[in-house]
Amino acid sequence: MNSNKKYIIIFTNLIIFCLILVWWIIFPTITDINHYNAQVADEKDNLSKLLKQGQSVVENRKNLERLQTEITSLDTVWLKTGEELAFITDLEKIANLYGLEQTIVFDNTNITAQTGASDIKIIPIELKITGEIDKIMLYINQLETLDYYINLTKINLYNQESGAKKFPTQIDATEEVALNKIILSTNLVGITYWK
Repeated sequence: MNSNKKYIIIFTNLIIFCLILVWWIIFPTITDINHYNAQVADEKDNLSKLLKQGQSVVENRKNLERLQTEITSLDTVWLKTGEELAFITDLEKIANLYGLEQTIVFDNTNITAQTGASDIKIIPIELKITGEIDKIMLYINQLETLDYYINLTKINLYNQESGAKKFPTQIDATEEVALNKIILSTNLVGITYWK
């Protein structure tokens, strides 16, 4: 029995030692591992957020550079204060190109508003044009292609011919009128932007 007791004591001590080993070393290690896993997951989330923010910063920087180039191109469309004569001369050249009679109503002392801190002046303009309808349309098209920023707010067309107005179906065969030969008066009202 002595030898059985000895084995039982050794076996019991071994079980107690294993339990102590599990309780004091393995459980704390598992707890630490779980804690470190949670920290790693948190760091991974933080790094993921930082990466997204970093990409956002890079994208914002690219967008800012793109906007800077667009802003510099926008600066070229503002009419320059002091260059009113060149602007009016350009308008007269277009009217002469298409054989139109033109009256320009432009008063640069009539500043209606200033916008923001950039000191952009808004000055109204009125163009009274008389000529053939196709030439007037070409004039308006040419006006839109100028390097200046002119915002037309109203276009009024008036027939210059006297007498009763007729629809194309009411015109007799003897009254051959070419549609592009109709003389119109046009009133273009808009605003110009000056810097």
